[in-house]
Amino acid sequence: MPRRAYKFGRHDRIVIDGAHHRCVESDKGRHVLQLMTGYVFEDHYVPVDDDEITELLRGPSPRMRIDEGHWTKHLSMLRVRNDTSDMSRCSKEDGRDAAWKLEWVQRYHRRRRDLSKPRIGVGADKLAAFVAEERDSMDRWYLDKYGERRKPGRVFADRERKAFDWPSASGLYKWLKIYRDKREREDSFLPNYAKCGNRDQLDPRVRQAMERAVEHWCTPLKPKISDICEFIEGELEPFNKSRLPEDRLRVSAATVRKRIGEIDPFLADAGREGLDRAMRRYALSAVGTMVTRPMQRIEMDDWDIDLHKLAEGSSVWKKMTPAARERMPRVRCTVTVAIDVATRCVVGLHLFTGAPSTATARTALRSTLVDKSALAAAVGCRSTWHMYGRGEFFAFDGGPAFGEEFQATVQRCRAGTSVPDQDPRMRGTIEAFFRTLKRLCRRFAGYAFSNVVEQGDYPAQEMASLTVAEFHALLVRFIVDSYHNRPHKGLEGRTPMAAWNSLSRVGLAPDLTEEQVKLAFGFRRTRKLSPSGVEFMNVPFVRGDGLLELFRAVGRSEVGIVVDPADVKSLLIELPEKVKGCEWCPDGTDYIQVRAPEGTFPDEVETSLDKLLMGNREVLKFVRAEAELGREIRLEADRHFYEAGFEAMRRCGIPVYGYTEKQFNAMVDHAERKSLAATEPVVRASRPKPVDEASFGTVVHQNPRTRPSKRDKDGGGKGKGKPFGGSMNTYGEDE
Repeated sequence: MPRRAYKFGRHDRIVIDGAHHRCVESDKGRHVLQLMTGYVFEDHYVPVDDDEITELLRGPSPRMRIDEGHWTKHLSMLRVRNDTSDMSRCSKEDGRDAAWKLEWVQRYHRRRRDLSKPRIGVGADKLAAFVAEERDSMDRWYLDKYGERRKPGRVFADRERKAFDWPSASGLYKWLKIYRDKREREDSFLPNYAKCGNRDQLDPRVRQAMERAVEHWCTPLKPKISDICEFIEGELEPFNKSRLPEDRLRVSAATVRKRIGEIDPFLADAGREGLDRAMRRYALSAVGTMVTRPMQRIEMDDWDIDLHKLAEGSSVWKKMTPAARERMPRVRCTVTVAIDVATRCVVGLHLFTGAPSTATARTALRSTLVDKSALAAAVGCRSTWHMYGRGEFFAFDGGPAFGEEFQATVQRCRAGTSVPDQDPRMRGTIEAFFRTLKRLCRRFAGYAFSNVVEQGDYPAQEMASLTVAEFHALLVRFIVDSYHNRPHKGLEGRTPMAAWNSLSRVGLAPDLTEEQVKLAFGFRRTRKLSPSGVEFMNVPFVRGDGLLELFRAVGRSEVGIVVDPADVKSLLIELPEKVKGCEWCPDGTDYIQVRAPEGTFPDEVETSLDKLLMGNREVLKFVRAEAELGREIRLEADRHFYEAGFEAMRRCGIPVYGYTEKQFNAMVDHAERKSLAATEPVVRASRPKPVDEASFGTVVHQNPRTRPSKRDKDGGGKGKGKPFGGSMNTYGEDE
């Protein structure tokens, strides 16, 4: 194989293992390369031959690269490539002066490179001729660029004043020298005020005393500026004994504070607060979760509102006497809020009295799926509340309101969940919004401060003036009209309303269907199929596509049903596995919807589950019994607090039920047991059984704890001598 010969141009850049060279000599296959550092020629030469170059260029990752004509690029292009000048760090006047001088210098260099004109040098006569040649065009350049002419020249007694301050020959020569010394940067003519003045005006003895005193600043004793000044004064006392008062050595607190400010913040905090705290404070951290579209990440939390309110409506309050008003109970409401991180818009809200629970959290979650503009209009808002949609990811704390039942509801809404650490900074958006809500609370009497020390002697409960209904209306108006239309720092000055309208144009996730909403927020029960379909709370649900086929396939078997608390006109029946995929059951169908007979629920009648439960006498008895035991079940869920606003919430589809699935099952089971005991027929035996003592068998063992007393054996106890205390029906007459 013949030997390959290489030829390099004078301006080619040769890169070997990352080092830059240029070829300065080539002779019979041998080349001398000169090392380049940046744009500086080094006194270092590397000889290579053609065989070595072939080896360097061989392979999938060659060690050598040749950039042809690299060193012939224009000097101005190199300057632009490496110039990092910041012309915005000065005032307008200084910037214009710097641009004026820079334009003169650059025009001079362009004139020197112009070979079509006579060559000019740096002599006084040559520079004066260049200035006379360019001053008119420079005057027009400045006028076109800034819209005004340069200021006139200085006043001299022996010469005429210049119309504008063009440079003299010596002045231009000085500018050329400055431009060269500053390596031809654009900021060469910017003033450097940082180097002005004498910055070492302290007496050496004062400086030494201050340096010794400042060492005490970075100690766990945490001295103050006044302590450091006193220490310096004590150090200077030996020098000031023999001096007059006006000649004594001293240092100001501002100078001491400036010197302390020069200490590294990390070292100062490590000495004063401890190394561990300093490490945490100055550790790098990520920017947090990045969101780019609405409803991508939603943060939820509940907050005890710092405001005492009246527990009755305003219409009742007006008719009460002053004595009765003083006895009126005061309450503090709790609010559950869902906020969209991308737009900072409030997309879910639920106000209630009492402790947070899964029911209140589910109500706030459901409000994120519906348009709340009707509610906003009902309380007098001028803006709409159209921020809603299917959330993609929900973040909340580990409180009891966001337990397993709530998380299951979120997952049925086809959303992800996250329970961060207890650190509130993991949910910074919702925590910041609660600080915003404090502004609303501080505007009214009855404000409850953060602690008793801050509250002082202020009688917060006695000063309560708003009812719960009034505060609910004000809260909605504050969010819709004030907060959503207020510039937000987290949105770079945009309002949450503008951010939502802008980002929502990209598109939101598809809304949940009616069946998916029922599955997400419904309660699960089991029922037996019958010719009348399924019954729930004595209401038959018999109308539905596929119900007849399901009854023929499974008969009187138990099936799972889903009851939606917001609408009981229809139920969902879960299909057993053996019927899925049948001819009458399309693929992917897991539930069928059944409805009550025509006329059972007229259109003008509200069909929420709490209305149905409140119509059952046994349920109401059970609710009162639970309340006496401290387990409150709010069937109406504070609906009387909302007054006119509740009607708007009903139109929006926002439920206000106040019970969990566990409480729901307990109420329904209690009502059904009472119903069965009252309606099912008594099953009688064909012949009455004997009730003598032998008919009950023989006692083989007695628990010592339940052994009857002597009085009971003799027939003198509560049972009055009758078997089982006389409570068994013997189908005969008592003697």
